[in-house]
Amino acid sequence: MTPSAPQEKIETPPQDAPAAAAPANTTATPGAAAAPVAQPLTGMAKWVHEHRASTDKPAGFLGYQVVRNMLAAVPYGFATIATWAGFEKAAKLTEGKAGYFTQGTNKLMKSPLRDIAMIATGFTFYRGTLKLVRYTKERLFDPDHTEEQTRQAVENFGSNLAADFKEIAPAEVNSTPYGAIALGLGRRYLDGMKDYQNREAEYKIGHSVFRNLETGRLEFGGKNFKALFNKVLHPKSMPWAEAGVFIASFLAFFELSDRLFKDTQVRRGIWNGEHNSLARISPEKETVRAEQEKEQGLDKNVDYQLAKHGVGKNPKLFTGDPNLGRLLMTRVVSTALGIGAYTLTKRAAYASMGHFSKAPTFLGKVAIEGAATANFFAMSTANDVVENLCKKFTAPKEKTPLQQKNHDALIAQLNSKERGPAMA
Repeated sequence: MTPSAPQEKIETPPQDAPAAAAPANTTATPGAAAAPVAQPLTGMAKWVHEHRASTDKPAGFLGYQVVRNMLAAVPYGFATIATWAGFEKAAKLTEGKAGYFTQGTNKLMKSPLRDIAMIATGFTFYRGTLKLVRYTKERLFDPDHTEEQTRQAVENFGSNLAADFKEIAPAEVNSTPYGAIALGLGRRYLDGMKDYQNREAEYKIGHSVFRNLETGRLEFGGKNFKALFNKVLHPKSMPWAEAGVFIASFLAFFELSDRLFKDTQVRRGIWNGEHNSLARISPEKETVRAEQEKEQGLDKNVDYQLAKHGVGKNPKLFTGDPNLGRLLMTRVVSTALGIGAYTLTKRAAYASMGHFSKAPTFLGKVAIEGAATANFFAMSTANDVVENLCKKFTAPKEKTPLQQKNHDALIAQLNSKERGPAMA
């Protein structure tokens, strides 16, 4: 049906003006849907898209590490102090009372089991939250995202967060508590060292060096900062012994926890990455990588795939995983740097605020322990920086198109010779 002409007066164009080109087809095809028109981003989606590469810059990367460790420190503080309070309560109830069971319970409450339980509960929440924030960041702030992909990531934030939680929680519960055994025993070994126990009071961390014990007021002066130095860096406070024990303990903790986490995800069929690697690849990155390899023909390149997985006739020292060189760089070196720094920053936090056991209230203990452990950003930053540097300088090199062509021709020629004329 032809629509009726409008009633207003229509101006006739001048004779020398070019006639407007008629549309190629003014009749809509029955059943055909109009192509959706992408709307410009607004609000949060616009901000995220404009800043999607912000964490690639040094300042943004450090800020991201600090923020995610502060977020993780909140559930960590509550879980750790609740566990500590439970053991303390049980120890006091059985203190000095007769009975084999009662005395045994009292000793158990003061044994390394307390440290292991505190680490198991606290770090399960801490590491789980770190992963949850990381997965969310990778999805929201992907520098390769189009506007539509950013829009989808922002609009589906809640459902994606729930899906990530379901992915992380079962594996975290089945991994971190086992690693806590190594870390708890390391803590007790340190506390059992005679030289460490016999330190003079001014070199032990107790009450805050900035709070006057008599008046309760904060004081900042030369004597306060001298006291801070004595408790954190003075040789008599044994910082290097503590750092050494922590480095060895955390190495065992990370290896056991991370490998159990990965193995759990492999069994569940949701591990994005190589089965012999501890490095998880986000689904988005895995899709991009697979498409790039397919476009370049690398998905069928045996040499490239073997090199990527760290195997082959002549595997390079630092390429692939598992690999001794890569293990030293991404696990040992990064842990030594990160935990060494974390030991000193956590000691400084305790010396500044006082040890959590000295706080009078439950929430005060939570605040101190959470704030002190938020310094774990030193570890996560060192780990990510060293691992990324290792990947950057040791990634398998791609062949140029000419090199690939010559390589394929050589392989075809060798295969033809091996099969012989009768089988060619």
